[in-house]
Amino acid sequence: MGYQTSIAATIRDGQGHDVLALKANQPTVYANVQALFADARTSTPSAYGLTSATETTSSHGWIATHTADVISDPAV
Repeated sequence: MGYQTSIAATIRDGQGHDVLALKANQPTVYANVQALFADARTSTPSAYGLTSATETTSSHGWIATHTADVISDPAV
């Protein structure tokens, strides 16, 4: 699902849980989200409801590590 304001608003208003892709071609939003996650990582984790998960897989000689950070505080 791409980032679109109306889609995001509908999900939020319905108290839904979804993941929206955010690309750097939205420079203001992208910078704000990067700053938010940077602040969340240096704050007390409970301040933002920050959780992280990391998974490392290997296949065909490649090793890939993927990390997902989630801010679950609806007020943010």
